[in-house]
Amino acid sequence: MSRPRKYNPAPGDRYGRLVVIFAPDPEPGKERRVRVRCDCGNEVSPLLKNVCRGLTRSCGCLLREVAAKAAAEMATGRPWWERRRVSGR
Repeated sequence: MSRPRKYNPAPGDRYGRLVVIFAPDPEPGKERRVRVRCDCGNEVSPLLKNVCRGLTRSCGCLLREVAAKAAAEMATGRPWWERRRVSGR
């Protein structure tokens, strides 16, 4: 059985679009949350292990941007295989 990882972020560390503001000391029996600020300006408190593993990369703004881009591509009314086709071929 492997030992649990020890995550020790310092204020100012960057993970994706998130910058650590405050990382509290661990409490026995509780999962650690860390206070972070996203590049868009929002502050959130995700689980520390998810931030360090790369599972949480933003406050949610990244998902909204990707969804908006996909919706804009779909608004062309063409099937995906035609949208991806390189012109001239």
